[in-house]
Amino acid sequence: MLTVTTFNAETLHRTERLAAWSSHMAPFRCTVLANARTDDFTARMGAAVTSWGFAIARLEISAQRLLFDTRGLSSGLWLLQVVEGKGTLKTERGSHGLEKGDLLYGKAAREMSLTSLSHLTLNCAYFPRNGSGVRLASVPTALVASPLLVTNGSGDFLSGLMQSAADRIARLTADEIRPLETAITEFLFAAVVTTSTANTVIDGSRTRNALVLRATQLLEAQLCDPDLSPAAAAQQLGISVRYLQKLFEEVGENVNHYIRRRRLERSYVELMDPLYDQQSISEISFRWGFNDSAYFSRSFKDLFGVSPSQHRECGRWRNEDRQASTAAKRLPRRAGNLIFHTP
Repeated sequence: MLTVTTFNAETLHRTERLAAWSSHMAPFRCTVLANARTDDFTARMGAAVTSWGFAIARLEISAQRLLFDTRGLSSGLWLLQVVEGKGTLKTERGSHGLEKGDLLYGKAAREMSLTSLSHLTLNCAYFPRNGSGVRLASVPTALVASPLLVTNGSGDFLSGLMQSAADRIARLTADEIRPLETAITEFLFAAVVTTSTANTVIDGSRTRNALVLRATQLLEAQLCDPDLSPAAAAQQLGISVRYLQKLFEEVGENVNHYIRRRRLERSYVELMDPLYDQQSISEISFRWGFNDSAYFSRSFKDLFGVSPSQHRECGRWRNEDRQASTAAKRLPRRAGNLIFHTP
């Protein structure tokens, strides 16, 4: 299920704009602080949110502060692109300045505030912990926000993808949102790895870091192949299996464990996705490279603490609960807290 909503203060009389914007945001634990007498007050938002919690939004605001009380929400990840203007993002962990061209990501905090110093335009995405956030669970995060390089391939692609998606939020369809979420998630993961590689060097060797990045990308692209193994990956990379294992050990990983965990995480996401409701657990596990249902079930429970069937039922319950909650609220208000998260 996909809900697309918009808000534009300019459709209202000048004297009503701030009050309408504040009322729009209040039900979602957001307080708006702005000068009611400012003639150039601006507040525009377009947002698309799925029933499983992924959201993407564009926000355009004049000088103001938005205070979000996000306590009790799942600790997902957000992605923020600064299109125009300057501002500040602040949490209980600290603050981070925002400038045009910035591309940042971070974990949802208990409280978050966004301050615009003039006119600020942002593109935002939120990745729920129990959805696409699983794919990003292992990425390193700073106390407030982690900047991404936009001069490399992955960061540049991600920046362009966010801009294109935000440009067409009002026209997004249910058929497009899942591929879009997957693409943004994958490019974000690649951009994080690339940025980390540029900033953290293994034993002083950027060449080895680049090789780890290539190996990770290769494994990710072939997770569906049941014949994927450290030996097969090493052969494609032109290195020995031992050297591949050593590279992963230096970044705290094990190749076999990485392949198994990533396959399980992909299965985890699809088991709670309504798009795959008609597929059996075995079909999903086989698609992600498992050829033994019993082994898959044991491994899944060891990693996530629940069986695949229990997880699927919980996912269905969550989707039904979100749909009921959505139906009980007025759509214009629903978009209010999609800047960094969904309710």
